Amino acid sequence: MVSFQTRKTKEWKENHDSSEYIDYKLLSVHEDRDTALLSLLKSFMESAPMAVLQLQRRLNMCKH
Repeated sequence: MVSFQTRKTKEWKENHDSSEYIDYKLLSVHEDRDTALLSLLKSFMESAPMAVLQLQRRLNMCKH
């Protein structure tokens, strides 16, 4: 795992207000989480129509 704490960021933190500091590691974690959720949503959107069709066919078979 790469450490995002470099000498420049430490110097920058000392010379600036902490509210201006951007935590790039935290942003990276959020980006990874969002990417995973979008991937999950994409896979669901691709498979959901087939699942609905299969469910409908099975329900129709049970009625007859």
